[in-house]
Amino acid sequence: MSLWGQPLQASPPLAVRQPPTASSGPSTSPPAGATLNRLPEPLLRRLSESLDRAPEGRGWRQLAELAGSRGRLRLSGLDLEQCSLKVLEPEGSPSLCLLKLMGEKGCTVTELSDFLQALEHTEVLPLLNPPGLKITVNPESKAVLAGQFVKLCCRATGHPFVQYQWFKMNKEIPYGNSSELVFNTVHVKDAGFYVCRVNNSSTFEFSQWSQLDVCDVAEVTDSFQGSMDGISESRLQICVEPRSQRLVPGSMLLLQCVAIGSPMPHYQWFKDESPLTHETKKHYTVPYVDIEHEGTYWCHVYNDRDSQDSKKAEVTIDELNNLGHPDNKEQTGQPLAYLCLS
Repeated sequence: MSLWGQPLQASPPLAVRQPPTASSGPSTSPPAGATLNRLPEPLLRRLSESLDRAPEGRGWRQLAELAGSRGRLRLSGLDLEQCSLKVLEPEGSPSLCLLKLMGEKGCTVTELSDFLQALEHTEVLPLLNPPGLKITVNPESKAVLAGQFVKLCCRATGHPFVQYQWFKMNKEIPYGNSSELVFNTVHVKDAGFYVCRVNNSSTFEFSQWSQLDVCDVAEVTDSFQGSMDGISESRLQICVEPRSQRLVPGSMLLLQCVAIGSPMPHYQWFKDESPLTHETKKHYTVPYVDIEHEGTYWCHVYNDRDSQDSKKAEVTIDELNNLGHPDNKEQTGQPLAYLCLS
């Protein structure tokens, strides 16, 4: 949840909000109103094998009778004889012949399902209406340090199998065809938006977008530097704290706060106990300071699971005639060097 109680969710840039095209994936299964001649040959053969093995009273002849009750699907005696003679062929199937003739007459998948239900062929109904894909785990957005081990996860269930393909923006990732996208050593260039396409033999789904923010920090706070070896990929941690500064009117104020964690950290800057409107980025900047900008600043960092407050930074605005005073030992506006791309 956000600071204001709103749910948080990473969104890709406007240019990539549409999932990658699925031209390289399988086509979707025919809609219920599609005719049988749109069903793939392997599926028709599996249906016909079940009908050919059916006990007396539930075979292809009974299916032909039920179809004939619909009028437009009625087959002639010659059609039925053509189907019957298929048993004389080495791999002939009366049921396959019947299904193809019904398809030519416009029999739909829904109608065939009704006929098979009436004949109690419930074991083959899932072939016409396979269980849909269900993504059970979506990849989370996260902020990490360069050099970390990072893993994006996507999990799905489906019939009869599930395949995965990862994309960065709209580009397919080579070898990204498992449920986990692993970066053994993540680099700044790996930052961006990721999505996973999941498919089975008949349809496909896209996961939610996941933003990976990779920070290459040149200098981190002393307290964090001591625990670099024990960095957690998921725990919210502030690795760059804002620093106190002594400035003169007209100079630039730059305060920085960088955090890592999963889900993606969010920021809210405060001054003298009050939140600063619209100041929700890693850095807070005032191009030209005045005496009114003097005060105590800090940043509240949070995600759906945790929150932390940064150290407080005192910003002092000196009059020009105080510049160079011997007591002036605070930082004078030099920004902390770091590179953070998302």
